[in-house]
Amino acid sequence: MKSQLRDTIKQKDDERNHIAYVMERVAKLWCEKLDDQSLAIHERRVAQVFKDFDFRTTEALVAENAKIQNMEQRFTSEAALQADLAAMGLTELNTQLKQLMTEIIALMTARNEEQSTVIVGELKACREALDAHYRAFITYLNAVQELQPEEQIAQSRKKKKDEDVEPEPAPDKGGDGGSDVTPVKPE
Repeated sequence: MKSQLRDTIKQKDDERNHIAYVMERVAKLWCEKLDDQSLAIHERRVAQVFKDFDFRTTEALVAENAKIQNMEQRFTSEAALQADLAAMGLTELNTQLKQLMTEIIALMTARNEEQSTVIVGELKACREALDAHYRAFITYLNAVQELQPEEQIAQSRKKKKDEDVEPEPAPDKGGDGGSDVTPVKPE
């Protein structure tokens, strides 16, 4: 069954991928196009974070979440990176990226909880029947073990062998290959 949250997660994932892509491209372009090396060094540090985590928007959703979480930890833990983001005007985009990542994780958790409560009717009935057979079998084994186990096991094996042996077919009385035609005497 398709969760209603799936489309929302996809939409948020696309937005997050777009923001991450814009941040990465801006950092790379500033590195490549700026003649002022004092400014370019700031952008190289930001671009390096994307390169270090090998962020790609074509990866699985969980992998993307993990990489963005790691990137966010770097951005928030290093003061130089925070200053670099501010110098490039990417602080707002970084805030949006963090917010979207948090929303995606919350939606995925809600979707997983929603799907974990669904019980398919046929599967449930099958499990209940299997459980009943299993309990009966265990009860039988326990009873056999309490009451003369060697004798009961031998009887059960003999009964099983008798059931497995197929009766031989009755011998053919006609002798002509089993045809139903009665022979006629010639005159």
